Amino acid sequence: MGSTIQRSSPAGVSTARFLARASVATAVVFIISVASVFLPVSLLAPSWQHQQVAALVNNGVIALLSLVLIFVAHALDPRNARVKILHARFRRWAVIAALAYLLLVPVAIASLAGRVEIEQRLELRQREQVRRRFDAMRDLIAQASSAQALQQGLAQMEGPVLGAADLAEPLPSLRRRLTVLLEQGRNQVLERVKPPDPARRLLLVRETVRLVTSSLVFAAAFAAGASHSEESGSLLGALLRRTSAIRHRLQAAVARPSTSTPEKVPVRTRRRRRTRTP
Repeated sequence: MGSTIQRSSPAGVSTARFLARASVATAVVFIISVASVFLPVSLLAPSWQHQQVAALVNNGVIALLSLVLIFVAHALDPRNARVKILHARFRRWAVIAALAYLLLVPVAIASLAGRVEIEQRLELRQREQVRRRFDAMRDLIAQASSAQALQQGLAQMEGPVLGAADLAEPLPSLRRRLTVLLEQGRNQVLERVKPPDPARRLLLVRETVRLVTSSLVFAAAFAAGASHSEESGSLLGALLRRTSAIRHRLQAAVARPSTSTPEKVPVRTRRRRRTRTP
């Protein structure tokens, strides 16, 4: 009996053509969606890194849908040359997509660490600026030779304004009073410089966890459909088979009996009795 060749139905052929075109259109939509947030490029900025990771993850379903559509089109009409070429090309592109989504994991973690560090540096910088400003005004109050010189210096530093009553006050008394007021104002300003909000930091951590887990899922999905070779099937299948082979080798090596030489047992020899001749 000869083997029968199964041909696709006309409806399946037209559906495969439509799905192939839809797959290409969906891939174009994914590229446009990601490229729209790519510019301007700022590779070392944690906010830019987070924006790119979020764009790739949030639009990952579109790219995965494009791969699924071409797979369905190839299943409906495997003899179509155009569909076959697109199917092979998309499987090769899926390898790049799997690696790209896998690389998003360290980028997302680095972006979170960078944003947390920027917030901490911003708080420290604000506190340092407040201390420097009030220290400079305190030094001016201690070193001013007259009330008029003190008034001019405070005006240049945008400090407290001295009125006529302040200028008429003796300089030592004015210094003590301004020092107390300056210390109170310094403490009030430092209290307004608050550390980063723990609730906001928790939101950043949750968002990073979502991006990392989604990136791993997309990487596995694209690896499942990626082209490793025509004979071995998907890249994920090849990796799983390789891992299983290594595991079996390790188990066989552990279960192998020991080949060490046994210890030699000393053999006792009986001494023969000498017979005396009469």
